[in-house]
Amino acid sequence: MQQAAEPWRRQATLERALAALLTLVAVVLLVRAVALGARLRALDDVGAEEFARRARDADSFVTVMSVISVVVILAIIPCFIVWCWRAAKNQEALGRQPERLGSGFAIGGWFIPLANLVMPVLVIQDLWRGSDARIERGDPRWRIADRSWLVGAWWGLFLVAAFTFAGSPADQRSFDLSQARGANLVALFGMIGGATSAVLAILVVRRLGARQEECRAAQRAAGAPFDQIGTRGSEP
Repeated sequence: MQQAAEPWRRQATLERALAALLTLVAVVLLVRAVALGARLRALDDVGAEEFARRARDADSFVTVMSVISVVVILAIIPCFIVWCWRAAKNQEALGRQPERLGSGFAIGGWFIPLANLVMPVLVIQDLWRGSDARIERGDPRWRIADRSWLVGAWWGLFLVAAFTFAGSPADQRSFDLSQARGANLVALFGMIGGATSAVLAILVVRRLGARQEECRAAQRAAGAPFDQIGTRGSEP
């Protein structure tokens, strides 16, 4: 008896939602970079008469944007993980065996301490390899297909933003001025990197989705069966 094909999961609606959320993340992180810039300007005038007020205002601006940033990022995480899991299930539907990291790691890999610094990018690089339409169904050479510089750049900038998020408050009396400036300057560039990472994430989501659809179309043309779920009437 022929084994039933793994259901195909259309991602167009989720991809559009992710693009909107990631755009919002990019804007919020850029505004936080502006807030860090205001803090740096306050630190440049540490001897000014109104330094204390300016420092408090700058710190308040950074704090507000930090809270908004965290809220927006927390909102996007479950959507991104669901997209990643659905893409991993589509990888199974494409018959990419043997798998290096299965669909379970598309979820679990985000929550394993320390391993979550590398597992998500490994999963998505494998999804990129598996979506190569030039490699026939059942051909294990997909595992050694080309990786994506786009995926690597996205993840690298994401980690930079994560590790440089904090900065250093200006409204305090006992601090090393050069260290405070350095911490805030690093955080500022980290936010710019984070905004760039969000833009690259949009490209990763869209291009990987397009690659999987292209690979599916090539396999269907070659006679591979596909079932599909999660679609709506006119959704492409």
